[in-house]
This record gives sequence, C-alpha cells and structure tokens, in this order.
Amino acid sequence: MDQVPSVEIAVLGEINVRVGGEVVALAGRPAAVLLLLALAGRPVPRRDLWESLKQGKGIKEQTVEKHASDLKTKFGVPVESLRSGGRLCYRLDPARCRVDAIRFVEGVQGLRDTGPGRIDELMGLWRADPREIHPGVAAHWWRPLIEARDTLVRHVLAMDPAARAALDRLGAFTACFPHDPIVDRIRPGGRKRLLIVDDDVEVGRDIHRLLRPYYDCTLLTGEDVLEQWERMIDDPRLHTFDGALIDLHLTGTLNDRRGYVIAAHLRDFTDVPAALVTANATDVSHRRQQATMEEYRLVDIVPKTNPAWHEGVREAARLLTDEDETARRKRLEVFLASAWREVRRRRESLPDGSVGAGRLAGAGAKYQEADHEVRYGAFDVAERLVRRFRHEWRMHP
Repeated sequence: MDQVPSVEIAVLGEINVRVGGEVVALAGRPAAVLLLLALAGRPVPRRDLWESLKQGKGIKEQTVEKHASDLKTKFGVPVESLRSGGRLCYRLDPARCRVDAIRFVEGVQGLRDTGPGRIDELMGLWRADPREIHPGVAAHWWRPLIEARDTLVRHVLAMDPAARAALDRLGAFTACFPHDPIVDRIRPGGRKRLLIVDDDVEVGRDIHRLLRPYYDCTLLTGEDVLEQWERMIDDPRLHTFDGALIDLHLTGTLNDRRGYVIAAHLRDFTDVPAALVTANATDVSHRRQQATMEEYRLVDIVPKTNPAWHEGVREAARLLTDEDETARRKRLEVFLASAWREVRRRRESLPDGSVGAGRLAGAGAKYQEADHEVRYGAFDVAERLVRRFRHEWRMHP
C-alpha cells in the first residue's frame, strides 16, 4: 500500500504548510523559495532561485541555502538538495509531500471525458490567484500553471450548459480571477457585494485590498465608523449586500463590542449574513463561539490573533457569498440555529399555559424537521423548510 504523503503544501492562494494536523502560514523569502519549488515541480538550480529572489537587492546566492534549510528544519518541508549538471539544485521530495499546484497541473493533464466531479475537485484547489499575492515572481514560473488553468477553462466551456451550471466550485474558482478575459468566458453572474466595517483604518484597508479583486466591497472605517453605519441603516442598498465582515470593537477599545449592534441589526431587519473579525481571544474561545454565532447569526468568527487571519478573512468571505452547496448549507444552518435560539428565548419568557407559550410549543418539531434536512437532506427541501420556519415563527424580516 502506498504511503500517504505527510506534508500538504498549498500555494494556490496564501502559502501554508500542513504537517499532521497543524497548518502554518509562511511569508517572506522562505515562502518565496517554497513557492518557486512548488511551481517548478522539479529540481531548481540554486542560482535560478537566487536570481528570482534578489530582484536588484543585495542578497547573496548562499542565502538561498539558509531559506531552504529553514523550510526543512523549522517548518518540516521535505526539501532535498542534489547535484544536476554540476549545479547545486533543490526540489520538494514528491514521495513525502503533496503540492496543490502540482496536483492541479497533473490533474488537468489527465482530463479527458471526466465528469463534473473531477473538474469541481480541481477548481477547489484554488483559493486565490497567487500572482496577485506574489507580483514580483517572473512570468515564466507561472506559465505551466496558467496554461493548465486555461486548459481547464476550455474543458468547462465544452460542457453542457446545464452541467456547467451545476458545478459547485465554479463561482469560487472564477472569483479568483476577477479581471481575466479568459476566465470571463465561464464566469457565472456578477460579482458579490461585501460590506466591511472596521474602525482601524489600516486594518480596514488591508481587508479591503485583500478582497476587492474578488468582490464589490464597501468599506466603513475611521473614528466615525459608527456614524457611517447609522447613515447606512436607512439606505435601501443595505439589503443588496451578499455578506458583511464586521470588526467586534469599533471605538478603539477592546471592550465596547459595538460590532454586535451591527450584527444584530442585520439579523433582525435583513437577510444579509455576517461574519465577525476580532482581536479579542475570549470572543472566539471554543466555549463561547457557538453560542455567539447562534445569537448574532454569524457564519464565522475570524480571530485577528491568528497569524493566518488573512486566510480566515478569505474563508469567511467565501462562506458569506459562495453559491456552492457547502457554503449555502452553512448559511442555512446558521439562519435556522439563530431563529431557533430566539424562539426558545421567547418561549422561556412566557408563562406556562399562556396562549403564546402554547403556540411556540409546536416549534420544536418544526425545527427538528428543518435541521435534519439541512444536515442530511436535499438542499432545495432544506431551503424551503428553513424559510418556512423563519416565516411561521416570525423570524423573517
């Protein structure tokens, strides 16, 4: 039986390495070396790595050795050194690691009359366009990867329109290339709209820069962010957002929790799903997280304390907006759980035997029916049952 590679390397987006159950985000020159080795999929001469890294900066060729060594000793990446044509080269040991870029290129090469499941799987390897994240990398490093992407696009174009429309990952895949005319040929619909609320101007703009290539973003930021939000409350365009990313603390402190006010308004008066972004670790502790998500109808809570929090923001945006079934079920699950929490709260506030308590007593069976369908049933049935539950128990705006 073949041994399963112990290291997963992801470069089709932010660079990270999974060793066992731990995921580590990489940055700087070690990440750049890893990216080049992953894109090459073969031994790369040290001098070629150095030429790509130095970019006019005073970096010695021997510095590449240190970065390769750090990848191996600090992050567990199986980097091998070898001689080829008299030159010192480096490569990733293919027997001990799996690389998403290599899997994608090889997977596309193996496509023939493959069904939509395999195409979905290949599209799902992409989390963002790495060329946007690493603009300094020369075009020749990307060429095999982008040629494979274009080949995949041609396979999708050749599909029956109904089968193409049924691809779960099509929207997320095309969102990785927002201004690419080749990908535009298979892009479904328009761009999703995101509301970003963060009083910290630097952080708000950071999130905006991160997401604007893929979404139509509106940013509320600065010391008067709450005043900006108050003006938006009565704006009909508020209901047109597909999702909202909200900082928890909006007055420059770590105890105001004003982001909950915005999340509560979206919960009570709109169908806009929200995700919370916070630097306060207690707000994302395992004990409190589920209750908080149900209370404020949140699809995700992103801790800024995590070094890979930018990747968390990307995932939250995906959960808020994607049309693949996984993301849509997640939103349904949260909407139902939030509605059920409010029904239970209202029931507990009413005297036993009252008319209101009697009416709410029947909600439990309806909730169980809808919850079972969300978890295990057909999506269209689950969507109908959740919508009915929220309407019947007055939880729909």
